[in-house]
Amino acid sequence: MSPRWQTCRDAYKLHLAALGRRPGTLNIHNSALRCWERYCCAHHLNPLRAQETACEGWLASLYCLYAQSTIRHYLLALRGFFCWQGDGTAFASLPVPVEQPVAVRPYSHADLRRLLNAADSPRDRAILLLLIGSGMRAAELVGIRLEDVETSSGTILVRGKGGKSRLVAPGMAAMEALQDHVRSAHVRRSPVFPMLPSSLYHLVARLGERAGVAGAYPHRFRHTFASMFLQNGGDVGDLKVILGHSTLAMSLRYARYYEADRALDAQRRFNPADALFAVDRMRDTCRLPSPQR
Repeated sequence: MSPRWQTCRDAYKLHLAALGRRPGTLNIHNSALRCWERYCCAHHLNPLRAQETACEGWLASLYCLYAQSTIRHYLLALRGFFCWQGDGTAFASLPVPVEQPVAVRPYSHADLRRLLNAADSPRDRAILLLLIGSGMRAAELVGIRLEDVETSSGTILVRGKGGKSRLVAPGMAAMEALQDHVRSAHVRRSPVFPMLPSSLYHLVARLGERAGVAGAYPHRFRHTFASMFLQNGGDVGDLKVILGHSTLAMSLRYARYYEADRALDAQRRFNPADALFAVDRMRDTCRLPSPQR
């Protein structure tokens, strides 16, 4: 690949880092650029010239390799790169795939108890209770600093996406577990949990295996919090603020499984077929006995 492409690619990555983009965002842009680079190299194309046929061919090649959400992120990342280059028309005519959110099955109460029983250290117990009680993201949890924790009010300052901050109140159990971890681990400086989001993912997966809970990963706690919050009578507008969403539609996505579960429960209770047989059973029960001769 040409030195000019590598120079532009590295300069763009530095530009994104200077804007304060999060590591996950930087990884997506880097992966998108390398994906485009591989395609251009395989077809003997100049990656700095986004011709329409090349853009269409690249996009078509992705559909047999990646999920809709990944294709969407890659396409938007390349649009951003070429806009930065001064070519706002590159990839602009291509339709952006619509991401179809999948309803995630939340943890059950039994799942949560088994996970907590599998936690064999104050740190792991604190992590689980914070995830359960706050719905925070993995990157937000590992970014908690000592000065962010306000024990008197039971709140934690969370730094979310886009540099936005918010307060969460994870509950007494989580705050007590957090204090136990700080004391037992002799935490004297930030962060409270010195690990990467990927390390947190592997930790939760190991706890899930130990507890016999299939499909355990950090973000599933976020779906669980949203579902149980609404099930217990919480308001979706409050949920938006707690989760740090910019729009109400994003919060409603997390409520999808709760709504589906509630609809299934209603279907069981008001099922027409069962009601039909219930009427027949009621008639049989209320039928008068034949007079004896």
